[in-house]
Amino acid sequence: MFVGLLCMVALAATAQPLFEDIWTVQSKNGVLEVFLVDEVSNVTLGEYTLELRVWNKSMTGPLLKCKRGDTIKIYLLNKLDQVTNLHFHGFHVTPKIPGDDARFMLPNNNKVKMYEFTIPMNHPQGMFWYHSHAMPFSEWQIFNGMSGPFIVEGLLDPLPELSTVVEKTVLLRDMQIVDGAVPSQLDFVGEAPTIRFVNHQIFPNLSCPVNETQLWSIANIGADISYLLAWERPDGSFADEIGLWFVAWDGILMNNKVPITNEFYLGPGNRVQILVRCPSAPVDIKMVTRKFSNGIPTDEFPTTDLIRVDVSGVARNAISDLNVTFPALKDYRQSDVSAERNVVFTQGAEEEEAPVVPGGEVEGSFFINGKPFSKARVDVRTFLGSVERWFIINRSPEFHYFHIHQGHFQVVAVDGVPVPFHGYMDTVFVDRPQNGSAEVVVEIIIPFTNPDQVGKYSFHCHIEGHADGGMMATLEVIDSPKLDVVFVAIAIPVLFIILVASSGFLFYQWRQDQKASKTLLPTSQEDETKQ
Repeated sequence: MFVGLLCMVALAATAQPLFEDIWTVQSKNGVLEVFLVDEVSNVTLGEYTLELRVWNKSMTGPLLKCKRGDTIKIYLLNKLDQVTNLHFHGFHVTPKIPGDDARFMLPNNNKVKMYEFTIPMNHPQGMFWYHSHAMPFSEWQIFNGMSGPFIVEGLLDPLPELSTVVEKTVLLRDMQIVDGAVPSQLDFVGEAPTIRFVNHQIFPNLSCPVNETQLWSIANIGADISYLLAWERPDGSFADEIGLWFVAWDGILMNNKVPITNEFYLGPGNRVQILVRCPSAPVDIKMVTRKFSNGIPTDEFPTTDLIRVDVSGVARNAISDLNVTFPALKDYRQSDVSAERNVVFTQGAEEEEAPVVPGGEVEGSFFINGKPFSKARVDVRTFLGSVERWFIINRSPEFHYFHIHQGHFQVVAVDGVPVPFHGYMDTVFVDRPQNGSAEVVVEIIIPFTNPDQVGKYSFHCHIEGHADGGMMATLEVIDSPKLDVVFVAIAIPVLFIILVASSGFLFYQWRQDQKASKTLLPTSQEDETKQ
């Protein structure tokens, strides 16, 4: 009996997988080169073998790693039966071809597109990601697995005291499986059970040796569903035995570390990098996503275990003091604001997917400022060098996530209540109106000061079903004319006007002289005749 019990314990231990890193592609000699193939493949996930639309026959794209100054070359081959593309979420690079042009759609039938850009030397160092942005298929393609992590290395370079931390990349993805298969694009079932994967695994066991300090880079690379993250004891209370601090959000190092003492939302597109001090003694802790609702009956999600924190083994570092000084960040509340704008999220009464009709128009039930997305329309224009205050207003029954391409912003207030300044974001949670309120307002300040922001690109809700359904708009940043160009542009017309005016005046004087001469001439001739 004792032997049988030991066997059962051993089987239980082996049933829970050990946390695994995903496959990684590292830049070499200043170049990161990757070939991605979009195709329908059979992928085994735990007990399921599923037919998915993925890259390189894997549910998640490779972890791409590069450094500032590196050149990125990614070749995308489309073997699907629909258009696709790539968007490099959070990157401060050009939106123009061959860069991060998410407006371009790669046709099917084995077409190839190369994305190429260079990571600027002042680019944020942290966690980003890449994914399909092919309306109206982006939700389905990401839902199948067409997304992956991208890290610009060097996040902790300004903090040499933390150089020995053990790094973990944690990728959160959700998937519906109905009757043993992933639903087609038109058959999503809101209330269907949702499986939560961590690095393509279900509830893995992550080693966290006593007193070891780790850096967890966590990304929600799913299409629609949020994570209400918490670290819990068996009784469901928040586990304060483990030390947790935010150090970066959406790929940008914060201006100080902020302790995590309660649950927080990580929406689709959000990334967070957390300093973890493993417990000082063995304890039963797990990371979970807690129960929450998006506001409608079909979008209610139960508490789900994500990671078991295995507090055992020998620590690989001994960092006694985590009170390090972070670099200062610019507080845009002190900047001169050149414009203020409202971005209003609304939606129709029905929840439905919205087809794109010819011309890029969307017939959907999700809107920004009362309009569904149109590729043919530019909704906002601004100039390079401007700093703007935007009010993101939610008047719909669901919460949303505001995201803007090619840069970041600073959140300054929610419903008029100031938000402490710790850093920047590129995707922010906008709660739904509750308790009789008609709207929720998130106030942000966006700097359009990076030359790589010049061009046309999108801002939208990052719940992909909402973006596909019309909750997206186009922004154009126009290069500010240089001072010498402005001078020439003004001076030439002014000089021309002066020249024309002077010529006209001289001509007028000459005509007057001519008239005077003709008036005097007959009189003198008459005098000569009389003589």
